[in-house]
Amino acid sequence: MTAAGGGGDATRRVEQRVKPWVVFPGGTKFGAGRAELLRLIDSEGSLNRAVHEMGMSYRAAWGYLRELEAAAGFALVARDGSGARLTDAGRAFLRAYEAYAAEVDAAAESGFRGAVAAWCGDGSGAARAQDAQ
Repeated sequence: MTAAGGGGDATRRVEQRVKPWVVFPGGTKFGAGRAELLRLIDSEGSLNRAVHEMGMSYRAAWGYLRELEAAAGFALVARDGSGARLTDAGRAFLRAYEAYAAEVDAAAESGFRGAVAAWCGDGSGAARAQDAQ
């Protein structure tokens, strides 16, 4: 049996996953989903088009934005009659989050390769798991 739960299938490899979040006082979280919402608002110029692209409701997105802006203490999105766009502060916050997430991902991948993936050898983990018993 492999570490991934299969029976020696070489295509089933172990992999690392992390979810970098920023947690504001009060518990409001900002992660990949909300970052994608901000990216799409910026690129589409519209909250409506952004939520359509993400497959989420306008009401849910609007609630996320209000909650996030209250937690952050500044406006992330400027709304006008023709649509929406990120504020300068919103764009700077998104860039800072993306840099942080890239660093977390790189560190996690490096640590994973040096520890877990190396331990599993070919990715199956079968030989090491049997040795550990």
